[in-house]
Amino acid sequence: MGVVAHSGKVLQIAVAATKRLITAENGSGDTETFVFALGGGGVGFGDSENCGCILSVWRVDKSSLRRLQTSDPSSTGSATTSSTDPERDQKKARRLASKRLAFRMAGLLEGGPRGALVNAARDAFAFAQLTAQGELASSDRAVDTRYGTVPVSSVAGIFRALGVYLTQREANDVSVEIRHCAELNKLPPPTEIDFDAFLVLFVNRRPVRDIRLTDLENAFAIMLDDEGDFLSRKSLLEMLKTSGEAVSDLELVEIARVLGGAGQNKSIKDLFPENVNAKNFARDVLGFISEG
Repeated sequence: MGVVAHSGKVLQIAVAATKRLITAENGSGDTETFVFALGGGGVGFGDSENCGCILSVWRVDKSSLRRLQTSDPSSTGSATTSSTDPERDQKKARRLASKRLAFRMAGLLEGGPRGALVNAARDAFAFAQLTAQGELASSDRAVDTRYGTVPVSSVAGIFRALGVYLTQREANDVSVEIRHCAELNKLPPPTEIDFDAFLVLFVNRRPVRDIRLTDLENAFAIMLDDEGDFLSRKSLLEMLKTSGEAVSDLELVEIARVLGGAGQNKSIKDLFPENVNAKNFARDVLGFISEG
């Protein structure tokens, strides 16, 4: 007899072992194992295979498994089995190696693999998945940080959401590194990346410390070039639009909108002081220093 658990794709599986209470009937408190499966096939959510509409709970009958092992010679140590799908085995081996590497690298972060920073990275990765699937979608969307992926183009945004503000050149370097890792494994250039691979990139490229006021002071000293203590607003905006990774007028408008705060509708002239130095730039523009 066959049982259809989910007519769509199975999205998540979890296993839990519970201890049964000792009663006069069973005589002992044996451990029972249950499998929880979340998948598609629900009523009222369309036919999308990514709809997590049905939760099934299965109790594992270990006695049946033991009988199967006893009756099947291939399941004993006297018989050897070989895989019929080497390509799938290689993929599983790469995934396992990736997870092991990510776990070791996460140990270098504050709090370790189960710390607040890794959890924040997982949340940012999940949000990038939602964004990639469409923020205004009305149907269920699949969020999976264990085996799910995000587009490579989303990686720089996840870095920035975690407080690592990559320049465009640094973001391009990340994309090159992702392609290079694929080439080393003789794989085609990837268009998507999973959470384990992202975490390794994040640990390798995250700054050792956060930006400090002294960093801004050094940057302003270079721009001032011993010609006074302040930059005029006009001079600073001209540098932003013409030097390094140039910022366009439209980007400056968006910067003013974001840094100005919700509902403020500040312009660049409102945001930047007439005369700018490192301290008032950090306080008034970036909001790094409190008014107190």
